[in-house]
Amino acid sequence: MKVKIVVVSDTHGDLSWLESARHIFDNADCVFHLGDVVSDAKKLEEKLSCPVHYVAGNCDIASGADKEILISVGAVKIFATHGNRYRVENDLYALSAQARSVEADICLYGHTHVADVTNFYGVWFVNPGSPSRPRGFSKKSLAVIERDRHGNIYPYTVDLSALIK
Repeated sequence: MKVKIVVVSDTHGDLSWLESARHIFDNADCVFHLGDVVSDAKKLEEKLSCPVHYVAGNCDIASGADKEILISVGAVKIFATHGNRYRVENDLYALSAQARSVEADICLYGHTHVADVTNFYGVWFVNPGSPSRPRGFSKKSLAVIERDRHGNIYPYTVDLSALIK
């Protein structure tokens, strides 16, 4: 079964990039918003024709949203968190321990505003960066995860800088 997942994080109230990047969401089975700001996830759900799963970030304390979720999409088990609770700005060791303890295939995290895809101890770790407030030398970005009919998982980041004027 083929699966397509789009991942965004750290939008901080700015969805101005969405219209330019809307085609990336075509045929998505679902979207994950990894926090900072949760209300943007609700706006995405209104604008897109697929479910939007979301978690609270460190700036979303009053939202009442879960800090982490574990969801299966197709046959893919996904652990999603903002990342601040696991100090992802330092390394992925604590996050990796949690992802492995829940037997996740993919671990989604944000917080750093820097896109990254890596396989760590057999788990895919995907940080979509930020489509509105990238940090350092990073560019505006989001992530896409595709699973082919053979079960192979292909996560990648999408540089939005050429799309957003």
